[in-house]
Amino acid sequence: MNSVMNQTRELPLGKLFSQLTKEYVGTFSKRLDHLPIKRHFYPLMFIYEGKGKLSQTCLAGELHLDKVSVLRLVDYLSEHGCVVRKQNPADRREQLLQCTKLGESYIPDIQKAMIETNELSLEGLNSEEVKILEKMLSKVTCNLRHQPQDTYNIEFIKKDK
Repeated sequence: MNSVMNQTRELPLGKLFSQLTKEYVGTFSKRLDHLPIKRHFYPLMFIYEGKGKLSQTCLAGELHLDKVSVLRLVDYLSEHGCVVRKQNPADRREQLLQCTKLGESYIPDIQKAMIETNELSLEGLNSEEVKILEKMLSKVTCNLRHQPQDTYNIEFIKKDK
């Protein structure tokens, strides 16, 4: 146990995860350079899969984002013709999100880019190693989930060269 404690003090997990995230998002988004939208690919897929029954509040919960961040991302996708808001007939105070035909046309490319990026990311790992990786990352997340913490939103903005 002492050996593990010494290793964890020297291993900057936050930096490692941050670098991994930047590499993944950079590789993933590069595969989607041909699309007119430049971000919010995963939320668009999530909205598409909601089939017009997903509210902004539910989207915020699923993506672990605050309401203002979800409002901005939905505004962005709406301005680019990918998503429309519709009033919920069962609760007129609630807005439901629906993918437009244009937004739907981007889904196959987004799914393909995600599969390719995942395959590249896991190259050299066998199926057992992938299961172990998933289990370990889930454990790390669970270890931190119920600790007191400040909340953060992470927004990816493509850096101009």
